[in-house]
Amino acid sequence: VGLCADPERFAFLRQAEIMNGRWALFGALGCLAPEFLVRNNGAKIFGDGVWFKTNAAALTPEGANILGAGFGLGNNLPFLFVSTILLIGATEVWRYNGSGGGFEGPYDTLYPGWDPLGVCEDPDTFAELKVKEVKNARLAMTAFLGFLVQGLVTGKGPLENLADHLADPTHNNAVVNIAGNNASKILGA
Repeated sequence: VGLCADPERFAFLRQAEIMNGRWALFGALGCLAPEFLVRNNGAKIFGDGVWFKTNAAALTPEGANILGAGFGLGNNLPFLFVSTILLIGATEVWRYNGSGGGFEGPYDTLYPGWDPLGVCEDPDTFAELKVKEVKNARLAMTAFLGFLVQGLVTGKGPLENLADHLADPTHNNAVVNIAGNNASKILGA
């Protein structure tokens, strides 16, 4: 397709893939963790722990109640949106401009050198971990897309969908859930 013919464009796409993949890793964990805690530990989380219900339930008329701490902003979504964009934007500008943050050695905008456990001291191990990061990031991006589609189609969280599928794979699968009443025609049953 020629997307990576230009080295500068390739570097940009590589950086975009890694950064979006890192956010997807956090996002996938954020979709699974609340539902897991509610299902297995009886945790009291808004919206029964389902990822797309939890955030909506946390915004109350009294304010944003995040992790049990009220912020008293009222239901001021524009303020929450703008403040989030400004904080994340400032962090990304700092990272993209290569400010370095006082780390020693050559500064890379993707791998700034913060390694408190010393797992990347060996260059071969570091190269292997970079490949593993990209592979896991791609998997997380695909998983998050699956969580999104499942939530839109079934109205349930990913763990509840998995439990339903394991209990009755014939009637709880992608074809049946998306096709609905026409599933028998599609499956030929």
